[in-house]
Amino acid sequence: GALNDLVQFSPGRLYVVGGRPGSGKTTLTLQIALQALSRYDEAHALFVSCEMGPGELVKKALCTLSGQDFLAPFTARASDFSRGKALSDAGQYEKLLRRLHLSYSRSIDDVRKAANRLISQGKPLKMVVVDYISAMSAPNKAGQMETRSREVGAVSRECKRMAQEMGLVVFAPSQLNRSSGGQKTRAPVLSDLRDSGEIEQDADAVLLLYREDMEDPDALADLIVAKIRWGQLGSFTIRPDLAKHRFGQ
Repeated sequence: GALNDLVQFSPGRLYVVGGRPGSGKTTLTLQIALQALSRYDEAHALFVSCEMGPGELVKKALCTLSGQDFLAPFTARASDFSRGKALSDAGQYEKLLRRLHLSYSRSIDDVRKAANRLISQGKPLKMVVVDYISAMSAPNKAGQMETRSREVGAVSRECKRMAQEMGLVVFAPSQLNRSSGGQKTRAPVLSDLRDSGEIEQDADAVLLLYREDMEDPDALADLIVAKIRWGQLGSFTIRPDLAKHRFGQ
């Protein structure tokens, strides 16, 4: 699609996706990972979240893949029938989801260990998503950091190192500074990346997700290519379908 026309995702590179809370960073990067798994039958991907556990992430993934609501059937009020139907419908995605490895952590060291473990098991790991970079703790070997900005910089360097040393595509969603927040706001720029200019320095590409009206679930969004080491800067419009945990064009 339009994103692939602007940005060619290549092993050894770090892609940062910046957005305000609730803009859909997790949804977008999960969708990209699922699309990669759908395209490459043998590939595996690792998705590490600092906010959601594997159970919640797999339900989001099923929503993205199917366009159906896989959250409501597993609430306390749901009927046995709706729960059973959801489990039956999920079966068609079982093989793909076995190649999506989900975990919860706030440590970039845990992310590297999980990636190494999958590779040592002979899994053809191609992509890692660190969701999100601005909440992860620095590698232990980095020592005590004087500021949060330096700690986030150590995390971004580790993400870039993982990409290069393991030959991976690494996606790292990042929060934007709250000074640029609000219901209706200006489009974000690189300097809005929270806590660290070093994220911008380490990233091979920075994509900024912008929804002008965060209160309107039907409002269109812009995905802005704000930095790229190769290719071209630009932006294009995407249509949030956050009830189904995905974006369309």
